[in-house]
Amino acid sequence: MKKIISLLVIAAMALSLITVSAAEDKVEISFRVGDSTLSINGNDVSVEKPYVKDGVTLVPLRVITEAFGAEVEWIGETKTIKLIYPDVNISLVIGSNTAEINGRAETLLHEPELLPPGVTMVPLRFISETFGAEVSYDDATKAIKVVKEKLYSSSIIEGAIETAKIGDSYYKWTAVNPEPFKINYRDFAGMYTTFKYNDSNKFDIIVATVPEDYDQDKDFNAVKNSLKNYSLVKADKTSENNIKKNYFQIRNKNEFGIIMTVVNDKYVFNISGVADYTDKEQTDKLTEIAESFQTVWDGTDTYDLSEVKGGNRLFESEDMELSFNVPAEFYMTDEDTANEFLFVSSDRNDKLSAMGLDVYSLSSAGGAEALAAKDKSSNAKNFNEKLATLTEVVPAKYKNVSGYEYELTVSGSDKRDFYSKDFFFEKGDYVYNFHIRLKNTSKDEKKIAEELLDSLSVKELDSNKTGTLVRNESELDKTYNSKCDKWSVELPYDFSENYTGPDSGIFAFGDTVISINTFKSSDSDYQALRRALKDREAKLKNEKDVKMTQLTKNVQINEKSFAFLEYKKAEEDYTAYVQTYLGATPDGFVSFVIYIPEIYYSYFNLERINAVIKSFKTL
Repeated sequence: MKKIISLLVIAAMALSLITVSAAEDKVEISFRVGDSTLSINGNDVSVEKPYVKDGVTLVPLRVITEAFGAEVEWIGETKTIKLIYPDVNISLVIGSNTAEINGRAETLLHEPELLPPGVTMVPLRFISETFGAEVSYDDATKAIKVVKEKLYSSSIIEGAIETAKIGDSYYKWTAVNPEPFKINYRDFAGMYTTFKYNDSNKFDIIVATVPEDYDQDKDFNAVKNSLKNYSLVKADKTSENNIKKNYFQIRNKNEFGIIMTVVNDKYVFNISGVADYTDKEQTDKLTEIAESFQTVWDGTDTYDLSEVKGGNRLFESEDMELSFNVPAEFYMTDEDTANEFLFVSSDRNDKLSAMGLDVYSLSSAGGAEALAAKDKSSNAKNFNEKLATLTEVVPAKYKNVSGYEYELTVSGSDKRDFYSKDFFFEKGDYVYNFHIRLKNTSKDEKKIAEELLDSLSVKELDSNKTGTLVRNESELDKTYNSKCDKWSVELPYDFSENYTGPDSGIFAFGDTVISINTFKSSDSDYQALRRALKDREAKLKNEKDVKMTQLTKNVQINEKSFAFLEYKKAEEDYTAYVQTYLGATPDGFVSFVIYIPEIYYSYFNLERINAVIKSFKTL
């Protein structure tokens, strides 16, 4: 995700006047007029010599634009050059000073020239303006440097935008055309967009779903109170037509900043930016952008950043040479992963739905059918046997791929019913796992999953280039030792240490949590402990959303007596079983409190927790 970020975290980012940096990789090109060698990221390339004609510097088109990542096509019959770049289509004709950029005509400082043996020379200014590159000149060395930030998001817009406004039709927001700011980064789901003019002038637009407990006054006061180290230029709070807006302008000696939160019934929009305070043109532009921001969409004279088509976005990985559709409401959790792609729902009422694709070497993961059977076996252990239904692993064929699949349905839980499908297939030296889980609704979840699988397109990878990709599997049968000053315990490998103190520890795997505490007591009599737990039981019976499942009783674990109590409690996002074990130690007593989500209340997981309690030793 990204990235759904809390309001206060976003505010803190903005207050520091530092924009979160996006993943980027600069392409640096340097050359001298008249030299036949051009340097690209330090590597020398032989080129046609750049030259000056009629006061205009002309440079070789193909070598520079391909370094940026553009595709160049030459049409000999009409002497036309076509360049294709994300969201930019360019057409040039030799001898004509008119270029066509995204269907509009623009006049060049000089017409492109064709030199033998077929090298096209174009004005340097055309390169900088169309591709958003920065050009500088070093008087001492006479070198010209062209710097272009190579961006990874398919949503990046390059070059000039001629429309009056820019916006997103999916999230329904618009703002004035941000020129001269350029889009510097945009995440897969379009929830995080950064704009940049230079290092001193930049701003972000971040979209998140509205928290149920959003409080405008509380948000306004929290931001205002945290601005004490800045000069406050403006602090406005408005609420009109179901739109809440908090708007701050701040400054220090060198910088001018804007922090704005706009909230409607579905989304929180955070607009934060910084500009060089001495550059009035940029501070005025930043103010204009913020104050023009609206949560409406009519499409009039607006460049649409949204890539949603038919309710989906197309995800593409150049490295893994694959693509597939993703529901529009899903965002990508980590855009830096190389072979595991995970997307989750941004709907605040849906914390179950997710989908993804993983790629592994056949040599490490095994064949598709065997991996499907292994994966199904693991799920059969983890899920509550009374709620989960798993199908057999069967052959399956979709539009572009064939493999093996199984389905898992969880029904009967209070809040976590879902349908999931895991599909495994092989291509060359790699095995792929396409997995999707959808919260049970009135929709046909199975049909949605099949439509997404039909969109899957995969090319065979070159294993010499891609290398080995190992599947990182949890070793469910192995344990590790954790200890504090008072005790030690053996924990399953997939449980992490969230906290360890002198006499306590908290360990978790997902929403399953084990809490261990030891207490000194002069009254360590077992019956006294049991009475204490009975008192707890009496209070729980009167609590809302609590159902007693096992009343206080005696249990024996490793020949030790424990008082045991279990109940089921409805949490905000799921229903959990809560178990409490109380037992005597040489100088007091120990308590184990275990939270297990209802859907994971399986025999296998209960046995693992029982093994943790058995392993407990005082030190």
